[in-house]
Amino acid sequence: MDKLILILTALALLVALIPIYLSVRGKLRKRYKFDLNYNNIFFSSFSAPQAPKIDKCLCLIVYGLRIVNNSDEPHTLKNVIFSYRFEGKKYRAESFVVLTGTIPESGEPAIVTSNGLAAIFLMGWHNIRSQLGEYETLQPGGVFSGSAVFLFESHINDLRRVKDLKLVVTDYHGTKSSYPIAIQEEWFQAP
Repeated sequence: MDKLILILTALALLVALIPIYLSVRGKLRKRYKFDLNYNNIFFSSFSAPQAPKIDKCLCLIVYGLRIVNNSDEPHTLKNVIFSYRFEGKKYRAESFVVLTGTIPESGEPAIVTSNGLAAIFLMGWHNIRSQLGEYETLQPGGVFSGSAVFLFESHINDLRRVKDLKLVVTDYHGTKSSYPIAIQEEWFQAP
């Protein structure tokens, strides 16, 4: 009889915990709707002679960004925001739409950046901000890809003091996924 009471109590406890487990599991799954990766990421100086207010700003370049919908529902991406802290204050920035040129041999869109010694051509450049404006639905397993330039505030001139870099992906359902960016020491080494 005692064993029966013990078994029934354990069964009742298990049944009571099932809704809690399902609730928590659903929240955890909702938190990670997107997976994000990229080919390359680095700091650079940004020059835009046509926009003197932002000429010579420091920037973060994200080349070959891919966002994968790893949920079982379709989603439409709303934006990709760059977030960071400088001297205790939090900043957020949308990507800057960079004018592209075309590589004659391949016909691919490209931008030119520099490491201080030589020009670097980044081929296959597609501004993510322009592509987000197309409002395409990302089906389960679908991949959104592009590249981005995120400008730091103009008064920021010492990137070693920048902390908590991350990209935040948001969709039109309000789902946000945050991805920390680990700063690499070689980003600060002179070319």
